[in-house]
Order: sequence, then structure tokens, then C-alpha cells
Amino acid sequence: THLIHLQFFISKNKNQNYKKKNKIIIRRVIKKCLKDNLFLIFFSTSSADRNINDYTNSKKICEKEINKFSRNKKLKYLILRIYNVYSTDLDSRGVIPDFVNKIKSKKRLSISFSENVRDFIYMDDLLELIRKSTNLKKSMKIQVGTGKGTKISLLAKKIQNKFNPHCEIAF
Repeated sequence: THLIHLQFFISKNKNQNYKKKNKIIIRRVIKKCLKDNLFLIFFSTSSADRNINDYTNSKKICEKEINKFSRNKKLKYLILRIYNVYSTDLDSRGVIPDFVNKIKSKKRLSISFSENVRDFIYMDDLLELIRKSTNLKKSMKIQVGTGKGTKISLLAKKIQNKFNPHCEIAF
């Protein structure tokens, strides 16, 4: 009934661009959904409308492909524009595990853009949303977060207080 698309190629190498490869793959996924009458759930990023890097641009290209096939071929879909996901797994990527690991191991943490505000969603909450989303019948795009912004400087101070109050933070 549903196809959850998680595969996505990214690269930290600025000379390697995966936009074309991701577009080819999303077209294959779309064709599979149309052929087998599957509801597509696509994991995107909250930054898909911002021209930040190849990752965000590639997600936007895939969203456009999904929208195009939705209009032309009646593809049913759900695009989840996910904000910053965190969990207790400190080996995962993201600002929270990065801050925790650095604060635990260093005497000083330097933070750029400390006044930026981000929305964080806990992994278990995201999984519950995915489970519930399989009941949807209508195509849509959803911003996935808590709706509560957290200033990066405040986040760093909370992590500092919990894991290493003696760690110096430079903003």
C-alpha cells in the first residue's frame, strides 16, 4: 500500500554532484508507485526551499518530480519535510550529538551562528508520525518538527550544564 523512500545520495565532496542520480532514482520510485498503485512517502528536508547546497537542491528537485507526476499521472504522495532529528544515540549526526561529544571531551566549544533558532524532533516522535501517516489518503507536504524553536546558544548551555559544566563555550 505504501512505499517509504529513504535512499538518498549525498556527498561532502564539492566536486561530486548527486542531483542527477537522485532525480533518476526518484523517477524509478515514482514509476513503481504508479505501476503498483502505491502511496509514496518521501523524506525531504525542512530546507528544501533554500539554496544551501547540493543536498537541499537535490531534495527540491525530487519534490518537483513528485509534484509533476502527481498532477500528470495521479501519483499519491506524502512529502515529509523533516527538521533536526535527535535521539539518545550519540554516534548519530546532527548538532545535538556533536555538541554532547565535544562538550564531554573538550575544554572549549566554539559555536558559529549561536543566535540561530532550530526546531528539533525526537526520533521516537518522528517514528510515530510515520506510523500514523500510513493512514493518510490525500497527497500533501508536511513540515515535521515540534513547532518550538531553540536558540543554538541555549541548546549549547543546556548540554554544557548536563555533561560538563566546566567546558568553556565561545560564541
